[in-house]
Amino acid sequence: MKIYYVILIMMLLGCNVPLRMMDDAPADWTTMKREIEIKGGQQDLFLKASEWFIKSHTIESTILNDNIKEGKFKSEFISNIYLSKYYYDTKTQLEIKTRKDKVVMVFSGPEFKPVGTWADKNFIKGKSYKKLTQKNGLELLRAIWIKEEQSLKAYLSY
Repeated sequence: MKIYYVILIMMLLGCNVPLRMMDDAPADWTTMKREIEIKGGQQDLFLKASEWFIKSHTIESTILNDNIKEGKFKSEFISNIYLSKYYYDTKTQLEIKTRKDKVVMVFSGPEFKPVGTWADKNFIKGKSYKKLTQKNGLELLRAIWIKEEQSLKAYLSY
């Protein structure tokens, strides 16, 4: 009879603690630097990168500050990941620096919050963002960061 209680407790904890019990990733996984070599002047690349950010991200994403003379801006963008049966909103800080013939993207500060489940379409409200350190969540987010780089590179190539 005791074994049934143990199994029941394990099932309940496993269903309600989606990211808490996962392995942490190495600390350097929370940042990623990507460089794009492309023809163009600093100001032109800055304007195109700013335009790309505005066109390719949701209204919840924002440019925090920009400096056209230095050719850089800092922003935050929201993306979504699906892990196990849960959906999460993720927030990433993105700094873009432009130089002549080069754009550098630095992704950092990943955070997450649960927003719902796939199976029962329950949406979780009122949760705040927490630092994302779990390996499986960061693997998914880093893949999104690489797609962001590819998207910007394609946009700058036009």
